[in-house]
Amino acid sequence: MIGGVLLAMLMIMTVSRAAFSDATSYDDSSLATGSVVLYNEDSMDTSPGDDDGGYLFQVTNAKPGDSASACVEIIYGGTIAATVELESVIVGTDSTPPLAAVMDLQVDRYTASGCAPADHDAVVFTGDTLDNWSDMETAWAAVAGDSRWYGVTLTLQDVGNTYQSLSVSNIDFQWIANQA
Repeated sequence: MIGGVLLAMLMIMTVSRAAFSDATSYDDSSLATGSVVLYNEDSMDTSPGDDDGGYLFQVTNAKPGDSASACVEIIYGGTIAATVELESVIVGTDSTPPLAAVMDLQVDRYTASGCAPADHDAVVFTGDTLDNWSDMETAWAAVAGDSRWYGVTLTLQDVGNTYQSLSVSNIDFQWIANQA
């Protein structure tokens, strides 16, 4: 009798499990990441868009009081919002005594291309030397296609004969973009 009850229960369970069913899905789902892209154009660039990462200054035979200026456009080409700023000025190889210690640095912001005096917006850094610069007010919130123009000026202070025939090289102005 127990065997008959177990057989009946097994048959009921097997029959009870039968049911209609259906399913649906989203077959074409995807995910793509955004990008943070930063490049530059300088006013002397003969190949716009090449982002050659070249130099801003190539000065020879400077004498006390001489200045050299460069104009650069910093362009944000990423797809997600970012904060862009001049993060650091790195002096590579310097002389003894250090020439960077007597090179005044000034960074100006402009509202339009080419750094024309009429388009001057603000002095974002001045008052210190190339080897002793501090944080600059260059940060800006960027979205794709935004750009800012900056003028960078180096001026050799009124120095004596100790500074003749010296050089400083590998001066890197490093702009960064960080996801906002």
